[in-house]
Amino acid sequence: MTRETHEPDEPINWPYGHVSVTPGRTTDPAADRIALAAVAVTLTDDDHDECIRVTLGPTDHYLHSTTARALADELAAHNGTPVTITIHDIPHAASGPAARALRHALELRLTEWNQRPAAYGIPGV
Repeated sequence: MTRETHEPDEPINWPYGHVSVTPGRTTDPAADRIALAAVAVTLTDDDHDECIRVTLGPTDHYLHSTTARALADELAAHNGTPVTITIHDIPHAASGPAARALRHALELRLTEWNQRPAAYGIPGV
């Protein structure tokens, strides 16, 4: 069963109320343990309000580009070590390779997204 989360209508302690990365894997038994193969980042259709979909295991998280940028920056700060990634209050335990893969995929999709809105005069992130 796939779960789905979306950005709240109003920012809640942005960015930390939306995404956070903390060192070490969580011991929370409810956390998804993310394997390298369970990480994917894609752009959504142009008519979708949230432009980036982050798939971590059984959960699809829909993010605005600025939230995705904040997540990529937080992952960079931890330099590919094992971390707990929390998106929209759902924790995910990621190994170092899974965290690096997510950061790399986010950077690629953000670069792609930044090229798309430039045609419309929208600044990138």
